[in-house]
Amino acid sequence: MKSSDKQIIIKSFLFGLVSFLIVQIIFFFNGMEPWGNGACITDDMDIQYLDFFSYLLNVIHGKDSILYTIHNGLGGSGFGVFSYYLASPFNILLFFFDQAQLPLFVDVVISLKIGLCTMTFSIFAMNRMPKVRTYWVFVLSICYGLMQYNIAQSFNIMWLDGVYMLPLVALGIYKLVWDKKIGFFSLVTGLTIIFNWYIGGVICVFTLFWLVVEYFMKIISLNQKIDIIDILQIVLKYAVSMINSVFISAVIFLPSIFELQKGRGKSFDWQMLKNEFLWSPFNLLKSTFITSTSSQFEASLFCGSVVVVLMLFYFFAVKRDWLKKVMMLLVLVVAGMSLCYRPLFFLFSLFKEASSYYYRYSFLVIFCMIFIALLGAEKVNDEVNHIAFIISVGVCILGEIFAWNLSKTMDIKWMIITLVMEVIFMLLIVIMGKTNGKVQLVVNVVLIIAMLLEIGVNTKELFDIYYINWDSEAYRTYVKEQEEQLINIKGREGRIHQTLNRRRDEGGVPGLSANWNEGLGYGYKSISSYTSCPDAQTTELLNQLGYRSEVDRITITNCPILATDSILGVKYLLSDYDVRGYEKRDEHKLNGKCVYENPFALPMAFTIDNVVEDICAENTFQWTNMFLRQFSKKDLDVYKKKECSIENISGREKVYNVSCDGEKEVLYGDLVWNDEFYTYEFLGGTTVNVNEEYEIAYAQWLSQSVFYIPTENGTRNSKVHIKSGRELGLKDELFYALDLNSLKEVTSEIQKNEISMNIDGNEMSTTVVSDEPTNLMVLIPYDESWKLQVNGENANIKRCGGDFMSIPIGIGENEIELTYEPKGLRLGMLLTMVAVLALIVMFYMENKRNKGGA
Repeated sequence: MKSSDKQIIIKSFLFGLVSFLIVQIIFFFNGMEPWGNGACITDDMDIQYLDFFSYLLNVIHGKDSILYTIHNGLGGSGFGVFSYYLASPFNILLFFFDQAQLPLFVDVVISLKIGLCTMTFSIFAMNRMPKVRTYWVFVLSICYGLMQYNIAQSFNIMWLDGVYMLPLVALGIYKLVWDKKIGFFSLVTGLTIIFNWYIGGVICVFTLFWLVVEYFMKIISLNQKIDIIDILQIVLKYAVSMINSVFISAVIFLPSIFELQKGRGKSFDWQMLKNEFLWSPFNLLKSTFITSTSSQFEASLFCGSVVVVLMLFYFFAVKRDWLKKVMMLLVLVVAGMSLCYRPLFFLFSLFKEASSYYYRYSFLVIFCMIFIALLGAEKVNDEVNHIAFIISVGVCILGEIFAWNLSKTMDIKWMIITLVMEVIFMLLIVIMGKTNGKVQLVVNVVLIIAMLLEIGVNTKELFDIYYINWDSEAYRTYVKEQEEQLINIKGREGRIHQTLNRRRDEGGVPGLSANWNEGLGYGYKSISSYTSCPDAQTTELLNQLGYRSEVDRITITNCPILATDSILGVKYLLSDYDVRGYEKRDEHKLNGKCVYENPFALPMAFTIDNVVEDICAENTFQWTNMFLRQFSKKDLDVYKKKECSIENISGREKVYNVSCDGEKEVLYGDLVWNDEFYTYEFLGGTTVNVNEEYEIAYAQWLSQSVFYIPTENGTRNSKVHIKSGRELGLKDELFYALDLNSLKEVTSEIQKNEISMNIDGNEMSTTVVSDEPTNLMVLIPYDESWKLQVNGENANIKRCGGDFMSIPIGIGENEIELTYEPKGLRLGMLLTMVAVLALIVMFYMENKRNKGGA
């Protein structure tokens, strides 16, 4: 390693350390881990990622598998979860934490990633613009590390890997265009895709844009003419290196693609592609205020007022570089339009609707801004037009006042502070350009202090905005009691269902939850899941069974449905209230819940006579009847439809009176709503009050469809009261009673045919002895990636009962072995090995060329 390279790495490390320490200081004053009881946990970090980290902990300790996990909903590959959420190299640090310490892990990793963002940007800056003083590299690298995006998206922790890799990818583009070297670009882009394929894909799109920028920077700087041969060489090298980058990541990326094809990833949202603006580009004028945040109709680009001032300095004060200035202005325009012009938004959202956590790729725009600021910093001590510079700052101030007046949403206090800081930085830069020696040193120190104060205040305010409600101690208590309760369920031979398995109410609305990954996190067989890569067929099966899906990836299991749970093999229920048909095991509550046992639960595997691939029915209750009739061979319906009397109070309110035999029947309702009646709003929506015993949100985000109606022993009339803030829009009004005697009879018949299955990661095995040809039904989702051997010979698996598996059984002893191999894994491994060899060849040839040139 060259001496200059060592110096760059040492300086960059120190700059990154400063960012890390700033975050830790703010954590200290905010009382966040490791200094207090708070943490950077909110929204999906709470709902999903903590359980995913718990899952990875189990994988690290050999308790679960990435290839296949029975704990992911009804069962499925863990590759999709791993590649999108867990592939960051920082997650290796999980080895040093346990589940109760995950809030601390999150805060530590966020601090490290922000520090690394500063470090990689400084590496980029010092290599890309060696003429820029180290002083300015430090200032602007801190601005990059502590930009608004990194703080606001800290809970989307897997996206930050792309942020610290972006400067290295941009450096790779620079080496490709200027030196025709592609090894470094291929390596860092491949790693970016591995660390998080989603943000990696966004950055790959950005490389096309940045390739054009670097090419024109080159011909302008060297005063060259456009050379078609040179362009073709660059394009060819870019294509080769990009293909190799994708191949480098293939071992993880390719199986993940096949996983996505099972669900939401199988199509793009082309209806989004319209020639229109999402919001007014004028909103960008107030995007750099302190404490500004992103929302659906505006994006925050705050990364320090000094960045804005240096950008203006470059455009207005420097007397040369007119062509380069025009190009940089175009860069700003295109980058800004990517946030508000729908076709560009669609492109950088990877052709899918991105309707939350705005704006997921805004760090790319901030990178462009700081790059231009670097160009300005390079010229601070050159001959400048200070009058034009001062006028430009005045124009900027007027523009921001105009933007604030246009929206009226910005706190005037922060607007004034931002404008004052811009004026201060402008004056300091003007003085810096006119002085030297001790005076300049003092100015340098004052500017750094002012920059750190402003960045620090913004960071603290944003942490206060986004992360104010988390309680690490409550989480640790929850984990401890949850683990204790699961240990008390000896054997855990069946699936477990939790009522409202949550740590908080969603949106402050009782009865709603989205913590559906605790089976995956705590290592028990569940029926719930919430990931970005669900199996569409399994989701549809659960929807048929009464657990409806939300946005095609969340299965709502707030309220237990006894017959459905029995079909799915749910042996235990963790509930904060009694549910008829479930037998309470003890009165001891942990996390407010007792353990209940389901005597009707079907075994994981049992023999059947006939294979029925699909079951068609009008509603959940009829579907259940048909399923249990088919596989029990009993001519019984477990559900019986109940008539009801309806009291129409108004167009927005109804009361249903339903009667059932409370001794042997369990009552359920399903008020089937129209699509227009459904709402994503939490508060002020529709509610259903059941027997004056509980009230739930209904026909809205995260609400259930089928609901349980508690009844006491003996005949009792039940009352269901629905009311809404708008006109009721119901397609059907269903009430069914589950006959417990019939349920016992049909499930007992199936339980007689139980076959014990051994499940070990991605392998399952059993032995079945039969006097006649039959079939083994396994209550695990059908998947073409399962490979079946019966007595050592390959055999075919059939889809059965909607989405389960059926295995042919012959006369005599049948040794059954099932192995799950994610589709594309072997090909991905081969492509990765080929790409690594190609990368070695690239570096060898480039090194050889360098020595030859020397």
